[in-house]
Amino acid sequence: MEMTAKILIVEDEGIEALSLQQKLKARGYSVPEIVYTGEDAVKKAAQISPDLVLMDIMLHGEIDGITAAEQIRAHFDIPIIYITAYADDDTLKRAKITEPYGYIVKPFKERELLISIEMALYKHKAEEALRKAHDELEIRVQDRTSELQEVNKALQAEIEERKWAEEALRRARDELEIRVQERTAELARSNAELEQFAYIASHDLQEPLRMISGFTKLLERRYKGRLDSSADEFIAYIVDGAARMQRMIEDLLAYSRVGTRGKPFELTNLEAIFEEVMTNLKVAIEENKAEVTHDPLPTVMADAAQMIQLLQNLIGNGTKFRKREEVPRVHVRAEKKGDEWIFSVKDNGIGISPEFMGHLFQLFQRERTADEYPGTGIGLAVCKKIVERHGGRIWAESEPGKGSTFYFTIPDRQ
Repeated sequence: MEMTAKILIVEDEGIEALSLQQKLKARGYSVPEIVYTGEDAVKKAAQISPDLVLMDIMLHGEIDGITAAEQIRAHFDIPIIYITAYADDDTLKRAKITEPYGYIVKPFKERELLISIEMALYKHKAEEALRKAHDELEIRVQDRTSELQEVNKALQAEIEERKWAEEALRRARDELEIRVQERTAELARSNAELEQFAYIASHDLQEPLRMISGFTKLLERRYKGRLDSSADEFIAYIVDGAARMQRMIEDLLAYSRVGTRGKPFELTNLEAIFEEVMTNLKVAIEENKAEVTHDPLPTVMADAAQMIQLLQNLIGNGTKFRKREEVPRVHVRAEKKGDEWIFSVKDNGIGISPEFMGHLFQLFQRERTADEYPGTGIGLAVCKKIVERHGGRIWAESEPGKGSTFYFTIPDRQ
C-alpha cells in the first residue's frame, strides 16, 4: 500500500465525508482536504495535486461531479473514482466518457473502497510508466531514423558519383549553358534599349524641361504684379504644366525600370512591407483622415522594393480617389489558393465606370482630370508590370460610387 498517497475527497454530505476521511487516514493515506462542490474540486485539485480524487456525482453548485471530473482529468491527469448512490444508465453513460478508474455505488464496504483505491493508484502509475517508456522509445526510433537517413544520403551520393550519372549531368549542363547564354544575350539587348530610353528620359528630356521650369519661375518672381493678371495666370499655368511633365517623366522612368532595375526575388515578409508602406504614406493618410487596415499577410518570394511600390500605389489610390463626404477606408487581405496567393486591396472610394475598366492598366489613362485628383496615369501600369514580372495577374472590380477592389496574384514559390 502506498502510505503517502494523497487523496482529495469531494462529497457534499459532511458526515459521510468526515467518516470517509477518518477511515482513509486510519489506513495510512493522506487526506488533506474535503470539498463540497464541483467548482471547488477543480480549484483544489490544481492547488494540492492529489494522487487520487474520490468524487461524489450529485453535488451542490453549478457543475456536478462528472463535469468536475472531466475538467480535472483534462487539465491535471489525476485518476478519479466515483462514489455515488446513483447507478442508472444515463449516469453510467456520462461517467464512462470521463474514463474513471473506479465506480463505487453507495452503500459500500470499506474493503471494497480500499481495493478500488489501490487498483486505481497502481493502474495510473503503470500508465505513467508506459507513457514514459513509449516516449523514450519514440525518441530512440527518431534517432535511429535520422541515422538511417544519413546513411541513405551517403549511399545516394555514391550512386550519383558514378560515371553514367556524371555524363548525363554534363550533357544537361552544356545544354542549359547554351540556353542561358542565348537568353542572357536577349535580355542584355532588351536592357540596353530600355537603359537608353531611361537615359533619354532622365537627361535629354528633363534638362530642357528644367530650363523651362527654372526660367518660368524666375519670370514669376521677377515680374509678378508688374504684368497684367492674365500674364500672371499664364505664367502659373506654365509652372504647373512643367511640374506635371516632370512628374510624368519620372513616373515613365520608373515604369521603364521595373524590368531592368529589379532585384532578384528573395523571401519577403509582406507584413514588414505593409508597415513600410504605411510609413511612406503617413502624411497622405493623415491629410485624408483615412483608415487603412489589413489581415495577416504572408511571406513570398519577391522583389521587396517592387512590393513596396505595388502596395503603395494601390493603397495610395484608395486614399486619394475618395468620396468627399466619407472617411476613406482601405483594407488589404491575402488568401492562399492552390499554388498562388491572391491579394486584394479594397476601398470605399468613387469607383470606376464600366467603360473605363478596359483602359485601367494602360499608360497615361485617367478617368478623372488631374485637377480633380492629382496624378499622371502611370501608377496602375507600373503595378501591372510589377505583378507580371513576378509571374502573377492583376485585375479590378468596381462600381461607380461604391468603391473598388484591386486583385493581384503572386505564385507561391517557397
